[in-house]
Amino acid sequence: GGVFNAKRSGIPIVIEINDSAIVERARPLFFQKLARKIESWVFTNCDGIVFISENFRKTIESYYDEVASSVVCPNAVNSNDFSPVKDRSAALRKDLGISDKVICGFVGSFIYWHGIDRFINDIAPKLKAYPHLVLLLIGDGDTYDRIKSIVHDYKLDDQIVMTGRVPHEKVRAYIGAMDFGILPDSNEYGSPMKLFEMMGIGVPLVSPDFDPIMEVVDDGDTGWLFP
Repeated sequence: GGVFNAKRSGIPIVIEINDSAIVERARPLFFQKLARKIESWVFTNCDGIVFISENFRKTIESYYDEVASSVVCPNAVNSNDFSPVKDRSAALRKDLGISDKVICGFVGSFIYWHGIDRFINDIAPKLKAYPHLVLLLIGDGDTYDRIKSIVHDYKLDDQIVMTGRVPHEKVRAYIGAMDFGILPDSNEYGSPMKLFEMMGIGVPLVSPDFDPIMEVVDDGDTGWLFP
């Protein structure tokens, strides 16, 4: 609709693309052939495209015969919204009873491609060997109940803190309470928002070395990457 009206009105239009009908999606997509036909028209008839990663640009350009000229700009956060809040974060650690622990955190949707359920499943049998380490998991989603059952089975309530959803305005304090974070998995083309939120608050993240993440993270300096 936006591209159609822009063309009809003679107004240039640049579109930002962070999802597509040709990639694996967290949200279901129906009428895929129709969606791809419309998408192809949009990519051809807009005046410019901003992609969130070089991988995503190459994926789109290799699938469609013609697309508008483009640039790559990873996701980002407003540094006024995501900056350290040490006083509130310290109080939060105290309220949660984990002031004297090393805190590894996760924040986001509990969906399969973030891999947090697989991470917890793998680490749960080993966690009691590291009593100084606490996992702080913030969010909700499809795999929340599975993780909850793993915590219960291994009797890890004192080492895995699950907050569920928290109000958006409080997320910054929760992230600030972490010593470092974990992003167990992502996808090959995406630019994970949590990466930028944590970096903005000064919390280093352990992330998989997908190309879009390697475009942002300087391994060993602004975060850590694993294969």
